[in-house]
Amino acid sequence: MNAAPPDGIPSSRPPATDARLGQWAELLAEMSALHAKLEYMRLMLRLQQADAPPPDAAG
Repeated sequence: MNAAPPDGIPSSRPPATDARLGQWAELLAEMSALHAKLEYMRLMLRLQQADAPPPDAAG
């Protein structure tokens, strides 16, 4: 990914782009982890609701 272009062919992107791509990759990984935690929490809430008695049976 960091390979230099062949001699005589200018680079199609500035050098700072590689650093920005790294930042985007880190952000995407963090968002993915947060999404997984959110889905886990949703699952746990659904399981708790399934175990709870219906609202009319409690009263």
